[in-house]
Amino acid sequence: MQFIVLIFLLILFTYSIQKFGVHKSLSTKDVLIGWGVKVGFSLLYLYIFLYYYGHGFLYGDSNRFLTDSEVIASIAYEYPIEYIKLLFGFADENSDILWPYIQKTQIWMYGDNGDFINDNRLILRLNSVIHLMSFGSIYIHLLVHVCLSFIGGKLIYQSFVDVVLNKKWFWYALIFLPSISFWGGAILKESILIFGLGLLFFSLKNLTEYKIKWIIGLVISCGILLFNKPYTGLIVVPISLLWLIGHKFNWNIKYVWTSSAVIIIVFIGLLFAPSKINLTQKVSYKQKDLMNMGKGGVFFITDSSFCAFPYNQHQNFKMVDDSLIQVINPSQGEYKLFGKYEFYPFKINVSDKLYAHYLTQIPSSSYYETIPIGNSTVQLIKNIPSAIWNVWVRPYPWDNGNGLKIFAFIQNVLLIGWLVFSFIKRKRLSLKDKWLLFILMVSALFVTLLIGWTTPIFGAAVRYKVPVDLFVLIISFILLKSKSHEKV
Repeated sequence: MQFIVLIFLLILFTYSIQKFGVHKSLSTKDVLIGWGVKVGFSLLYLYIFLYYYGHGFLYGDSNRFLTDSEVIASIAYEYPIEYIKLLFGFADENSDILWPYIQKTQIWMYGDNGDFINDNRLILRLNSVIHLMSFGSIYIHLLVHVCLSFIGGKLIYQSFVDVVLNKKWFWYALIFLPSISFWGGAILKESILIFGLGLLFFSLKNLTEYKIKWIIGLVISCGILLFNKPYTGLIVVPISLLWLIGHKFNWNIKYVWTSSAVIIIVFIGLLFAPSKINLTQKVSYKQKDLMNMGKGGVFFITDSSFCAFPYNQHQNFKMVDDSLIQVINPSQGEYKLFGKYEFYPFKINVSDKLYAHYLTQIPSSSYYETIPIGNSTVQLIKNIPSAIWNVWVRPYPWDNGNGLKIFAFIQNVLLIGWLVFSFIKRKRLSLKDKWLLFILMVSALFVTLLIGWTTPIFGAAVRYKVPVDLFVLIISFILLKSKSHEKV
């Protein structure tokens, strides 16, 4: 049955792409080649993380997304109404019906430990729906994610094709850039991210017509970006809305400078804002969280806090089943109360009590030391140069990590080289071009800083920077456009 569903979906998606995906500047052949390349990159991802690293078991975040979503999907068979309510966020998760299922998951509840938004639930909901027809097949889940990523890439192409010269080059660059197709076509949040970005830019481009379908598209895309990768969404969504301001004022360049001043003022304001929205505290917490992940450890959730213990103490804990953990030896670790950002040292004693297990993580091979921000705005600012360098240039071939770092480094060098070449060979730009460049450059800068400030793991950083790579690629092609006489 798995094979039948897989073949049916493959034929359906391929037919739909061939039927509706053709653009005036792209032939059917171009579109189908793009689809084939995306599928190929996705299969490469699956091979590497299933057989090379996983030795037959899916390795990494994809595994957690699949296993947790399978638990959520199982609700549909017994309590379909409750499942539908859970999909749309209206269910009482602590009810006698749902809680026995919820407590079996590892990451469904994780975002409730103080993050702005629980960014795990959208991808878990999506894959729980796929589970209803996948019969446990990883390939069916992968195919749906590839399709989302492909659609997103196609929408991005259509959003910017009018302001680039080499239209087919632009298409194939979007398809062949490894980070976009490798990470963007996997069972990861990046596939949903690319779909959300494509829908956002395409809706903004067409919203000048003020038709209801583009307003709906804009609302949906904003929701996807905020609930899938909230910290990226909180940067990209408001900055991208400047597209509408530029159009309203006929791309008058003086409003770019006004927008720059507003962005700087908001940025400074967030550095000194109350703790609920204070940028320094948010970044410090996220950095600490990812440091814990990078160093490895045992992580679980109590009734009121998130607890972390060094990995060398993992024998002090006993897994009771796939979702519960018990303390069998006294252990020294850290805890953070829900809704707070500071971690405090504490000692936990032996107990019969069972805790909701989040993760037991071996130390990351690509972890690197970085200066803790520690809720210091001064340190946050001092870390800016290293944050940009670590994201744009590293990992070096000699840095910690697996063999993928070589490919990441090569892509970084080539992408930077292409950007420099485009800048040197740039044409005279229209006012609209300058507005679009401003939007993309500011988005790329702040997403870069967020990653560099918070992520001391090369393996995670090269995946998180997918939107940065995408923005840089678009910027390069806009710089090379040829209609120098164009004014708007």
